[in-house]
Amino acid sequence: MVLVNCIAGSRAVSVIPDELAAGRAAAAALLSAGHRDDIHIVGESADHVYAARNRRAGIDETLAAAGTRVAGTIESAWWPEPAYEAVRHFFTTGTRATAFICLNDRVAMGVYQAATAAGLRIPEDLSVVAFDDSDLASWLRPQLTSVALPHFEMGRRGIELLLDPDRTAGAHLIDMPLMSRASVAPPP
Repeated sequence: MVLVNCIAGSRAVSVIPDELAAGRAAAAALLSAGHRDDIHIVGESADHVYAARNRRAGIDETLAAAGTRVAGTIESAWWPEPAYEAVRHFFTTGTRATAFICLNDRVAMGVYQAATAAGLRIPEDLSVVAFDDSDLASWLRPQLTSVALPHFEMGRRGIELLLDPDRTAGAHLIDMPLMSRASVAPPP
């Protein structure tokens, strides 16, 4: 048995996305555009959520290596409506943000809506990066920069491991490519 996109202990064979490297890629995309301060994370970042924990660790590591850090976290369930409400409230506090790293594309959709309601333009006033690269990422306007879940590669690697009599137990990590689109620009 080989588990794909699932972890079930160190003795099982699993194929999972490299969420730590994905967090690094998201932070690096913003750093490359010139963002250093006022970068906020949006989404549920609880330690029990594997993807959130590892994405956040990669983000924090990359920003620290560049001599900066996340300015804050806007806690929100991973759906458009709660993200919209949380970010809309954030904008009413007067806190400044030049970039948001959304923990998935659905959260980014809520951020887009809240930014529009606040009179902000993406990416001119606010850059947005997310994770998963669902169809939603290319449907949003401007199209969303997102770190892709490598579904095909995870499935391919899972089959290879299933057919390999010498497979090793543990998690086999698959790279998550950054899909650069129009939602990232230099800070205003």
